[in-house]
Amino acid sequence: MKRHFAPVFCALFAVLALLPLQPAAAQTSYSFQDLGPSGYNSFAYGVNDLGQVVGRVEVTNGANAVLWLPSPAYGLHAGMNTLKALAGYSDAQSINNSGEVVGNGGDGNAFLWLPEDRYSLSGGVNDLNTVLSRIGITTFHLMQAYKINANHQVTGNARYLLNNTDHAYVLDLNTYTFTDLGASMTGKGINNQAAPQVVGGSWMYSFFDSSYTSLSSLYAGSVNDAGEIIGWTPSGGKNYPAYRNAAGTVTNLGSFGGSGGNAAAINNAGVNAAVVVGYALTRQGIANAFRWQVGSAAKDNLNSLVSLPKGFTLWEALGISDSGYIVGYGGGTISSGTNKGSSYYHAVLLTPQ
Repeated sequence: MKRHFAPVFCALFAVLALLPLQPAAAQTSYSFQDLGPSGYNSFAYGVNDLGQVVGRVEVTNGANAVLWLPSPAYGLHAGMNTLKALAGYSDAQSINNSGEVVGNGGDGNAFLWLPEDRYSLSGGVNDLNTVLSRIGITTFHLMQAYKINANHQVTGNARYLLNNTDHAYVLDLNTYTFTDLGASMTGKGINNQAAPQVVGGSWMYSFFDSSYTSLSSLYAGSVNDAGEIIGWTPSGGKNYPAYRNAAGTVTNLGSFGGSGGNAAAINNAGVNAAVVVGYALTRQGIANAFRWQVGSAAKDNLNSLVSLPKGFTLWEALGISDSGYIVGYGGGTISSGTNKGSSYYHAVLLTPQ
């Protein structure tokens, strides 16, 4: 089997600057769905173009990876489905349009959930280290899987067992090819290009020419097919949501009057420009979910675009599909019972209207 190893790091520094912003785009309203379940904290991390959502539900002494479906599919019922965990804590991070889910679980094991038998693997939950064993790689252990793209390539964090260091990686399920992207790095995002770009921290790796690009003061979490990257940038001792265009110019997206925030996801542009989602702090230090269309003058507070239940706040948007679905979490304060006064957190799905 073919095996790749990381080339020498090439420092190509991006310039931090403010982009000339255009007039604000027309606002989009959303319908709101609390994914629940009642009585438990939950978080939604990823969504595909079909409105299928992945995340986690916290339970006693752990957490379960879950898949929320808008209608029956893959032999599962509509609503919340618990994905069988490898062991202990688990969370589902990403789902592609083929219904393939990746995440973290089993006390440090990256997993892949398949809706049916594929890639010589069984339908259901698979430990991705099974694939490494079949390739013949014994020096790495896949600990976390954060993103699976449309081409069935997975990126995340692996432990290099010879010196116990963490490495970013890409695992191609089609070709059973494992690429080590280097030490002290974690792969957080991978786009759908034929030769994809991978980001995580302050770097980007391109399979097109096997090169690294330093993102300088941008700490990346996601990259779209146009090479637009989002994450956070430091300013004045705080971290703020940020966007980097394909030319390398970084925009600090600011806050809602507070000090801090993060951009968590960006989709691919269609008829309109790409959309970025994340959170920004208010003057009171409260996280509020936002959306920002690339090139517009200001980001929108998603709480102003959704009709919400009384006392419920959208705190953070964590994922967006190309079709416009947004997921994340929000919540409020428990008003009665033994946990009165405590905060609760529920996964949410926003559907554009």
